Amino acid sequence: MLIPRTTHAQYLAYLTTGARYNNCAVTTTPNGKTIFRVNAYLVGAFGMMSQQGRQFSTWGVGVSFLDRNGNMKTVPSSVQVELNQIPSVDGYGFRPAPLVKFFSGPQTDTIIPAYANSWHRISAGKVDIQVAVNSIDIQEWPGVGINMSIRSTMSDIFLDAPGVYLTESSALNSSACKEFLPGTKPPRPKKKNLLVEAPDWNFGTLDTAQADQDIALSEKFCLSYDPSTIYSEKLTLNVSNLNGKMGTNMFKLVHRDDPTAVIPYSMLLRGTALVGGAYRMPNQGPTAFWVKNFSNSGRTCFDASYTTQVLPTSKPGDYMDTLYLTIANPP
Repeated sequence: MLIPRTTHAQYLAYLTTGARYNNCAVTTTPNGKTIFRVNAYLVGAFGMMSQQGRQFSTWGVGVSFLDRNGNMKTVPSSVQVELNQIPSVDGYGFRPAPLVKFFSGPQTDTIIPAYANSWHRISAGKVDIQVAVNSIDIQEWPGVGINMSIRSTMSDIFLDAPGVYLTESSALNSSACKEFLPGTKPPRPKKKNLLVEAPDWNFGTLDTAQADQDIALSEKFCLSYDPSTIYSEKLTLNVSNLNGKMGTNMFKLVHRDDPTAVIPYSMLLRGTALVGGAYRMPNQGPTAFWVKNFSNSGRTCFDASYTTQVLPTSKPGDYMDTLYLTIANPP
């Protein structure tokens, strides 16, 4: 049954069969892309088109996005779509506004061999869909609606109804691939919350024999979070302190009773979630780390160590400093 929705597109139940859509996955890349992946199980192209009195031209993928209020918005120009790892060659926005955009292979009445296993596939079976978009373009509502589509040689476009909706939580739970019809509002993605568990690091008694040595601390630096909302993305860590720096690569421990007495120090965090595996404090600017290496338990910790430049002439007594750690999304 065809359900007219726009001037140029109609919904058709179903272009997919069996499992329909599954194996949702969401990842981010170092260059600021979010990539959504899902498998679709297609019906036979020729049989479907003959039922509609049309001739098959190409499969397509209809994509749609939501703004901060959950309303459909214009599809970002950064979107790139692949079917079985073959990029689309055409993008077509539906009227009255390009709120759903159809990406397809070449529109033709013949099967082009290079597209025979993707956009020009005629047999039923599984295909892999990939939708890439600049992460900044979907930060208000990080998700995408995907509907398999089919196009006739007369430029009629039919969309699968319903399609599937992927959000960040799809990375941890494939059941998070929810059925979706453009124009409906899926549940709002959960907010991300990171709780910083900053320890009270105690360097103990400083020894001149340990000057410039990397000394491990027993207390770890930990982050707690809801693993259903933190999946795979790039964050930045930046550190400043109360007492200021000595030069560019050392913080200052200041004597509790004599602010003129100072001991230079630095710290190092280590963990697989950090880019490069380590983070030196003070740093020359925000350093990136990846949430994709965080534990699914909801808590990830980093080993900490310190280096001091205590001298034989350093004044005895208690020295202190306060660190300020800021975690944020990169601009």
